[in-house]
Amino acid sequence: TFAQYAATGTMKVTLMPALSVTSGECANGFMTAELKYVSLNAAGDCDNDAQWDTLQISANPTLDRNNNSHLDFCDIRDNPALDHNNNGVLDSWEISQNSSLDRNNNGQLDSWEISENAALDRNNNGVLDSYDISQDASLDRNKNGVLDSWEISQNAALDHNGNGVLDSWEISQDPSLDRNLNGLFDSWEIAQNPLLDRNTNGVLDSYDCTQNPALDCNTNSQIDQYEILDNSGIDCNENNVIDTCDIHAGAIDDNGDGRPDTCQRAKGDLDLSGEIDLGDIGILLLYMGEFNPVFGDYDGNGEIDSGDIGYIALNFGPVTWP
Repeated sequence: TFAQYAATGTMKVTLMPALSVTSGECANGFMTAELKYVSLNAAGDCDNDAQWDTLQISANPTLDRNNNSHLDFCDIRDNPALDHNNNGVLDSWEISQNSSLDRNNNGQLDSWEISENAALDRNNNGVLDSYDISQDASLDRNKNGVLDSWEISQNAALDHNGNGVLDSWEISQDPSLDRNLNGLFDSWEIAQNPLLDRNTNGVLDSYDCTQNPALDCNTNSQIDQYEILDNSGIDCNENNVIDTCDIHAGAIDDNGDGRPDTCQRAKGDLDLSGEIDLGDIGILLLYMGEFNPVFGDYDGNGEIDSGDIGYIALNFGPVTWP
């Protein structure tokens, strides 16, 4: 009622700019007074609660955290991406109050980003892996932006010694762990194939050979003494030197079979034909009776005689090697 204004018959209404205004009349039983009344529109009352948004914000500034003179409720209603955790508070304001909610400073809640892309938090600790790595570089030794622990969990071959550290990084810190430069621990390779370390010194034979060439006269990255053990036929004169190395050092190999000729003659193949035959007996006959001969004394009595011819006769046929 307007009884309180009966004395003057006048009521003042303060109008805000840009609002819709219509005219009307009311009677107080004694006199007529003109009243201006206001119709709220969407711009002034975005939440449709019949209250001016500006007055609500003035009374409670927390209703407009981003200070855009618009209720946060309406901002979020019109753009749900402003409140990814659906708690009714602008993400931007939450982040401004607690920077740990947005470790990568991209204006998005980390928790929401992780919920959208689990690969951002491989260790499931609720923190972006990128931030974890920025705080502790040892978590990503190969600097590929991925937690080493996760990479190892996906591919155990990246950590052959099972110590939780990438083998590639350990090797970069201590090259002696990978002497053959193939990106693998030598110790692991040896465990898989013991023949790589025949002298069991914990070092690849190939590396031993590069450091001491005398161990590998034929330069095949294998220690000669173990090659000879595996195949005695490559050391026909049993001097613990591979035959090809003897030849390289000056031993004569007239027939080019890769063995010193002395080995073949010691077996009775005096003409180096690859067989013990009449040709060899003929050569012995030429030297019959010679004392302390260079070759042909098969019975070891100091001269070439019928006993030596008998030896050759007993061994007729192709020369064989172990």
